[in-house]
Amino acid sequence: MSDPELLGHIAFFEAAFPKYELLANDTICEDNKVVIRGRFKGVHKGTLMGIPPTQKSIEVPFSIIYQIADGKINKSWTFLDRMELMDQLVVNPANN
Repeated sequence: MSDPELLGHIAFFEAAFPKYELLANDTICEDNKVVIRGRFKGVHKGTLMGIPPTQKSIEVPFSIIYQIADGKINKSWTFLDRMELMDQLVVNPANN
């Protein structure tokens, strides 16, 4: 892997949700891109954007696009439903 931004995303989520799981629902490959649509599952055990650990289990939809060059991921785009994540952590002021 040669995408430093992806490495940062992984470290960010691993700190908040240690040993999280990515469950793929769909995988699409075309030319030099791979798209995965699935679910992100984990337990909130570390600080996330200033939110202290809640110990709550979460499962939110995500999509990621990997661009491949020379057999490595050289760029990626990650999409995660942050509103759903905040709702599940019960930190969304609209739900309080």
